[in-house]
Amino acid sequence: MDIEWEQRVRSAAFEFVRGLQQQHPDLLPASVLRHGFELDGQRIGVMSYASGIWKPRHLDAALSVMTTPPKSDEPPPYIDEWMDEARVSYAYRGDDPELHDNRAMRLAWEHHLPVIYLHGVAKGLYIAEFPVYVSRDRPSDLRVDLVIGTTPDDPAGINVEIDDRQYRVRPTRTRLHQHSFRMRVLRAYGERCAMCSLGHATLLDGAHIVPDGEPTGLPVVPNGLALARSIMRPTTSTLSVCDQTSGLRSMRNSWMSGMGRCSVMACRTCMACPSVSSPDAGPTGQTLAAWSGAIPSFVVRRSVDG
Repeated sequence: MDIEWEQRVRSAAFEFVRGLQQQHPDLLPASVLRHGFELDGQRIGVMSYASGIWKPRHLDAALSVMTTPPKSDEPPPYIDEWMDEARVSYAYRGDDPELHDNRAMRLAWEHHLPVIYLHGVAKGLYIAEFPVYVSRDRPSDLRVDLVIGTTPDDPAGINVEIDDRQYRVRPTRTRLHQHSFRMRVLRAYGERCAMCSLGHATLLDGAHIVPDGEPTGLPVVPNGLALARSIMRPTTSTLSVCDQTSGLRSMRNSWMSGMGRCSVMACRTCMACPSVSSPDAGPTGQTLAAWSGAIPSFVVRRSVDG
């Protein structure tokens, strides 16, 4: 095993992904990640659709791991389990610890070689975290433990010791899941506010209908709305509200009828919101019912004199 070559490839892969993050600041396209980069006349891909654990033929140790993007109406199908804000337990491929992909992860652990963690947000779109280290190999559990690392000069970094190895880690889980939920919701609404039709993604957030602290507050598109940040922060604006019963009924009926529009939310002034990507992507009767029982009214739009 050529450790120097393994390290060179990883350094080049990290630089390649940094460049992609500048070109695509929100989500990285899988097609570009698969196409990869050239090093010493060899093309090296950063991921593969065929396996969650990716080892290019030019390497002995794994270069990346990925999670499967979720469907819009389901929670993310995580087979990896977050242990805390910086560590995640990632499942082996299959049930044979000696499968080639699992051996490749073991080599990354044995030689302290970093990998790239690709978090699936939507079909063909990923968030990348690196460097990520295999901090523990658990063949009896068919899992490895990953730790999300950072640079030595990162002010958000925290020094930890795991099995006599030192790591500088970065809290990641909450930020990663929030960003993932936001991007799925914004894509479903065509990157437009569901209330005022503002079409600038940088000024929009994904809001939970049922709060994420509630048992039914799942991070799925039907439990989300794309809203302008000025609407989500009412203390800075004069707002008009609509009666919850008529507004929620209007929203539910329009989506359930397949129109894909919220039919002005029963607001005093008719303002049709953008279409969602499909009728199934809109709020469900269950989320709306929970919402109506939790709050007395819903902020619809900024007042024209605000």
